[in-house]
Amino acid sequence: MKCILNENDWCERHKIHHVGRLKEISQMEDEVGEKYRKLWDEMLAHPEMFKPEPINFSGCKKPINKPVNIWRITKKLKEIKNFIKALYNHVKNGFKKVNKQEYERRLNICSTCPFKAPKDGPLEQWKCTECGCWLKRKAKWAEQNCPKGYWDQTNKPTGGCGCSK
Repeated sequence: MKCILNENDWCERHKIHHVGRLKEISQMEDEVGEKYRKLWDEMLAHPEMFKPEPINFSGCKKPINKPVNIWRITKKLKEIKNFIKALYNHVKNGFKKVNKQEYERRLNICSTCPFKAPKDGPLEQWKCTECGCWLKRKAKWAEQNCPKGYWDQTNKPTGGCGCSK
């Protein structure tokens, strides 16, 4: 028997909201829908049988039994995307770097920025929490700008080697 859903797609029988493909399956009247509903009913009756087993990678001392932190993965993917975009623009711009004065000006602005992490620490550890870029690198590249608008691309790029010639 197919699931009976209220106006919010809540299924009282399974105690969940049926959305997307789950809703579609819950409303199927064929054997596929019946198979899934039977499985859901078994999960409700015997939840201990469907508890995930700890993952044990060979070489690990302890089994990994932690849930995946989607927020951290999403953040890392955003950082990777931003880096690839910045690197592409840097290559496209001919690896041009800013002169020493502009580099120091940018880093001086970054040193007081509320989006810099860690708040204290050496330059090698400075990272922009807005875009995820390493500030030591980003501040050198002529075509880069601050995502919060504290400094823009420079019109005074030097040669790709970083010299002022």
